[in-house]
Amino acid sequence: MKVVGLNVGGAEDQAKVPDYVKALGIQYQLANPDNELISTFLADNDVIPQTFVFDRQGRLVEHFVGFDDEVSGRLEDAIQTALATKAD
Repeated sequence: MKVVGLNVGGAEDQAKVPDYVKALGIQYQLANPDNELISTFLADNDVIPQTFVFDRQGRLVEHFVGFDDEVSGRLEDAIQTALATKAD
């Protein structure tokens, strides 16, 4: 399993990322997507945070907008579903 956080705030947010990582104790990989990738994932809704869970085949298992206790429980189920899928 791999977790990657995407900074979709653009270049103006780059300087804020280290403080954000420290404050939240982020221990997963972070990346800066290009505009095409941002458009692909946030075209219909640009609210953040958003979480996309993909299985080992690259298929979307579930997409979450926002985060709360309900999403937390559903996220665990989606991850287990994704991990149960065999890779090609």
